Amino acid sequence: MVSVLSKIRCRTDEIETLEVTFAADAAAGAFVGLGGNAYSRTVIGMALETVDQSVDAEGTLLFRAKKLVADRATWHSFVAGAKVYYDGTNDEFTGTGTDFMLAGIAIEDSAAGQNTVEISFDGSLLARAIT
Repeated sequence: MVSVLSKIRCRTDEIETLEVTFAADAAAGAFVGLGGNAYSRTVIGMALETVDQSVDAEGTLLFRAKKLVADRATWHSFVAGAKVYYDGTNDEFTGTGTDFMLAGIAIEDSAAGQNTVEISFDGSLLARAIT
């Protein structure tokens, strides 16, 4: 598995985290949603550590990063400045907004077939009602 820290491509003062109670187990680096329902989470973010409910449900969630490398739908291409949405069912980022959560903007072009996209990530966009 790729290190969580290798996905973060900005300084520590350019990220924001929350200490939260996870509703389910989460692997370090996994994206999870909090609040709302499966199609409309209040906040989405990346678990910075593995959370095992049988031990402790508390963990750190990265919900904003100036520059983050994320797994993406390989069939979709991105141009810099395009909106990026999170598909929680397939655990990937896409350019299709229907039924998915707005998560930021692409900060580089990423052609179809590539596995990752660099984004300016903000998992609190829904909470702030920005579309």
